[in-house]
Amino acid sequence: MKSGVAACAAVLTLCLYGNAQTEDRSANSTLRTKSEKLDCSSLMNPVWNANQRGAAQADCEFYNLSTEKGGDAWGEFASNDAALPRGKGKEEIRKASIALYARPGFRLLWKPDQAQPFGASFVVTSGRWERHLVNAAGKDEASHGRYVTVWQKQQDGSWRFVWDGGEADPAK
Repeated sequence: MKSGVAACAAVLTLCLYGNAQTEDRSANSTLRTKSEKLDCSSLMNPVWNANQRGAAQADCEFYNLSTEKGGDAWGEFASNDAALPRGKGKEEIRKASIALYARPGFRLLWKPDQAQPFGASFVVTSGRWERHLVNAAGKDEASHGRYVTVWQKQQDGSWRFVWDGGEADPAK
């Protein structure tokens, strides 16, 4: 429960206040049109501290694994006590994510462009996302937005997400 409260506080703080270390690196913010791997080293902001780089690296590696393993990647990068609207804990999140990735035409692309530390063990990453689904008429439908992922440093030094969410861009 303690990590959930800290995660929510971290997300709210980032969304409401931000700072210079969370600047949008526009040149690196565009998404690819297909699911290709990211060069994680090119995403690292030189002003980020070790925790920010560690969480952003985990976010990037998470994306890269999702291009290979789909929903399984969500279970691999979730902490044991992670909570998403589609499940709680690694296995529930994995199963729900596998079902999501099995939908016709489903693709989810994302790329971190911000990383904000909160205390010694939490970092919130954020960036642009793009989701594709095939609609009932058989046409690709794309939606876009910004995501936020709360990462917690584990005892072994690895980073696992405890919460992930986002919002779609306003309709034009």
